[in-house]
Amino acid sequence: MVKCKKIKMFTKIITLYIFILVSIVFQNNKALSSSFSDYNKWLRIELIPKLSKNFDIDFLEKITKNIALNGKEFTALNKTLSSIRSKDFLSPESYFNEKRLWNRTLHAKSFKKIHKTFLSNIEEAYQVPADVLLAIWAVESDFGRAKLDFMTLKSITFQVYASQRKKFFYDELLVLLNLLKKKEIEYSELYGSSLGAMGQPQFMPSSYDRLGVDFDLDGKTDIWENKQDVLASIANFLKINGWAKDLGWGYEVKTPKDFACHLGGPDNIKEMKKWHEHGISKVTKETNRAFPNNTAASLLYPKGEYGPKFLVTKNFYVLKAYNNSDFYALYVAHLSDRIGARNKPFQATWKATLATNIDQVYQLQKNLIEHGFDVGAHDGLIGHKTRRSLGLWQEKKNREITCFPNT
Repeated sequence: MVKCKKIKMFTKIITLYIFILVSIVFQNNKALSSSFSDYNKWLRIELIPKLSKNFDIDFLEKITKNIALNGKEFTALNKTLSSIRSKDFLSPESYFNEKRLWNRTLHAKSFKKIHKTFLSNIEEAYQVPADVLLAIWAVESDFGRAKLDFMTLKSITFQVYASQRKKFFYDELLVLLNLLKKKEIEYSELYGSSLGAMGQPQFMPSSYDRLGVDFDLDGKTDIWENKQDVLASIANFLKINGWAKDLGWGYEVKTPKDFACHLGGPDNIKEMKKWHEHGISKVTKETNRAFPNNTAASLLYPKGEYGPKFLVTKNFYVLKAYNNSDFYALYVAHLSDRIGARNKPFQATWKATLATNIDQVYQLQKNLIEHGFDVGAHDGLIGHKTRRSLGLWQEKKNREITCFPNT
């Protein structure tokens, strides 16, 4: 009897592999590229056997048709991988597009007037300002108006195959499959980004599982269509990640001419009054009770000496928990200000620099590491440690200290 069961199980596994291969071939009539063929091979030989350790064959049979890619889907996902890796190298003067900021501000202000009651309820429940929630919603899915082009199950599976963060995406795939198995979400809902982020707030499966909120208590955590659930889930994310009530994210500042930009970074924290004693001043004279003098803050030079500068609080770095990019967090913070009382652009301008790609930054980091500087992760991204190390190297070589590449 046991032997018969093993034979049946083996037969099911073989049938499943054949089904995957046949379904992929028939979904695409064109000749398959070698990389696509490699993906097919990986799917049937590596991924499915690995998943079979966590899920029964009957369940895997059900998801197979939703996990295989056709040639068009593979090409689309492959193209987005390189563009996403380089997105932080978009010029900030384009990223902080004034027309887009203005349009998003007007839409958010209108939404606030119409939905004042439930936004106030969310603010009261999570102690996160509605302006911040609306700003994140705007960036992530254009207030829910953006088209979600990719099926989450397929995009996460592709990232397990192609991304440099394979373990992260494999863990997310396991969470997603468990959600499907428990029927907490349906296949028809599973649309999002090429990286597997789901719905209007662009939550990864683990964030949805831990932080998604059924705010209207209709029995369903719906981050695809339900605006209350969407905004409450964003609020819960920020609260759990440490958002401090009644504390502003920061403000734009001016620095003295001889003030070194390599003093920026979240690991160099002083009370705001101490920074001001060093000659750093707000670009506006407005008073704000959200920033008492003893507020802990750090300096942010997102583009070194080639752009606006800021004093930022811990809430700025809570925004980075949503997306670990200085430009992303700054955009959300700035847009939230404009949705609120201060609808004005930055006073300083973004200065043009030579185009920089991820390979050039890898080489820059490699050179700095070889000279004994700490760039943090050798990842091709211009984070605060890379900016600082470049500034220190420039200082050592008696060059102009800019803390941002421009050669």
